Amino acid sequence: MDGLKIREGEVSVWSGQNFHGKSAVLTQCLTQFMRSGEKVLLCSPEFAPEISIARMIQQICGKAPKDINEIDVTAALAFMEGKFLIYDAIGQIDIDDLMAVMLFAKEEMGVTMFAVDNFTVLRLKGGDTNTAQSELMTAFVQGARSTGIHVMVVVHTRKPSQGEQVSRYNIRGASQISDLADVVLCVERNESKERKLADLYLEDEERNEIRK
Repeated sequence: MDGLKIREGEVSVWSGQNFHGKSAVLTQCLTQFMRSGEKVLLCSPEFAPEISIARMIQQICGKAPKDINEIDVTAALAFMEGKFLIYDAIGQIDIDDLMAVMLFAKEEMGVTMFAVDNFTVLRLKGGDTNTAQSELMTAFVQGARSTGIHVMVVVHTRKPSQGEQVSRYNIRGASQISDLADVVLCVERNESKERKLADLYLEDEERNEIRK
């Protein structure tokens, strides 16, 4: 990650196909940001707060769920105390409400980073999807600039054609999603190597090489 800058007052887009791990990568990064002194607000209406917290605990502990004990949970929650907040919302959210929450979080709670997982949970205005998505991104940029909060938005991408490299041009929706962002990250699972690792007859030397 050397050279990657996640700066205050900017917007980053975290993109990828379904089940390629973009949300997992984002929350893993959030744990590192919290270690660096950042205060994080997460809006993820697709998941109950308990599920989001459980994922964070697993990533903070670096253990499989079956190996996490009560001491681990207590320690992880103590670490998150005062650093991690969740906007508990159900269903689609109006962008005006989200901007109001972001302003409140900054002024009253001292939040420095706001993660929205994902773009589709936001209610679009009007009948033109591209225009509505452009207005959403504009609102995020204006909110980030005015508050100094770094806004992270998770978006979906289409499946690339055979041989096509994953890039910001794969993002579903309006081009302004990536055009207006300060940083665009593309998350891609290495599915071909995962299939190779699933082969029980794979030689240990080759397995270790693939894992590298």
